[in-house]
Amino acid sequence: MTTGYAFGLLPELSLHFSQKHLLERTGVDAQDPKAALDQAGLPRVFKYAPGGRNAIASNFYTQAMPTLNDRDAVRGLLAGVDMATRVSDFGPEAKSVDLAVPGWDPANDADKDGARDTPAFFGIAAQVTGGRRVVVEPGPSGEKLAWKPDQWKGATLLSHRGQRVTVTGNDADSLAVDADPALTQGDPKNGSFRLFKPGAKGRSTSSAMTPVQRFVVVPKDEFSALNFHFRRAHKGRHIPVVDARSSRLVLTATHLEPKQADDSWLKAHVFDKARYAKEQGVTPVEVNFDDKLFLVGYRLKSRTVRRAKKYELEVFFEVRRGLASSYMIFMHPHPLHRDLWPHAIHPQTKREAKRCTGCFQTNHWVQGDIVRVPIIQEVPLGTTAGAHDVILGLFNPLNDKRLIIKAAKGPGVHLHNDNRVTLTKITVR
Repeated sequence: MTTGYAFGLLPELSLHFSQKHLLERTGVDAQDPKAALDQAGLPRVFKYAPGGRNAIASNFYTQAMPTLNDRDAVRGLLAGVDMATRVSDFGPEAKSVDLAVPGWDPANDADKDGARDTPAFFGIAAQVTGGRRVVVEPGPSGEKLAWKPDQWKGATLLSHRGQRVTVTGNDADSLAVDADPALTQGDPKNGSFRLFKPGAKGRSTSSAMTPVQRFVVVPKDEFSALNFHFRRAHKGRHIPVVDARSSRLVLTATHLEPKQADDSWLKAHVFDKARYAKEQGVTPVEVNFDDKLFLVGYRLKSRTVRRAKKYELEVFFEVRRGLASSYMIFMHPHPLHRDLWPHAIHPQTKREAKRCTGCFQTNHWVQGDIVRVPIIQEVPLGTTAGAHDVILGLFNPLNDKRLIIKAAKGPGVHLHNDNRVTLTKITVR
């Protein structure tokens, strides 16, 4: 099936084959290459290909998206932090270029006028001569700077490694400094630097003078890991998601505009204690998984279910200490037997029998999270009528070892001696 056929005849199915709907959400016209660039000639839309693999199919719509391979660069870009890296697939010629993309932080706009309160600059050194002169790399399309003479005189140059030197003067595209700034030529990350005027206030990690919403198209299978590393670096904050309708791709952004709702399916299932306390219909329990994970409650849509119909159960896990491994949930006994990855985005395949591909891995849950995991299962037609135990636990499919259950309590809860727990009963009619 071609992308054009899918998009023309089956618009819902096209979400899984085409990137057109993602570009539409960014406001970029795929037929106008300049529409994908900001006023400085820097891209507004990227695609993430971790490890250099071709994770996102190349087609007409991805032509407007340079490729990022470095997870740290993606994480910094989405956090609004200055980011310098090498990208591929830039422009109509699909070339590789070095980019210095300044990040925006609202903390640098104390007067709320939509602009940074004090001047700053973020760039890459194309050449360092004698340790005292820094020639700044031109823009991605070859455009050079046009600074005024001595515009940055007296400013501080801060290198990526944290070296600070003073600018003694400048011309249109180079700086004279009073000491070696320790910049590496030919290395966009270690050759990057920031400039700040004396007395500059705000956060030095974000140099953009005005806010620009940038986007990264991420393979959905990679989002759990990317979001986890982002949260660890940014105090538990989730990556903003503009569009997650596709089963293959997710459109992430540096920030959400006022009319944009957050479409992160992971964030929607992560609670803090205050939000969890407001949940209705939850039966409180306490199942201690090795002092790391605590099952603190469950919610059944109905305690009775007819054969060939589905029961709907939600379980809530509180993370006291992070897990080092990715665990599956197992359920016993027959006919309610099932193994499932939390929040898998597509049906389990043989490839995913041992490793989670596209789920919300338990080792990506962050300390303090309360994670809601829905379990929806059809009761087989031949199931015996009457009450059936709902027994569950966690196991690592790489070694088939169950996560230890140290204690369990709550109404109807029974701890077995093999690291399983009876949570409740469902009556089949």
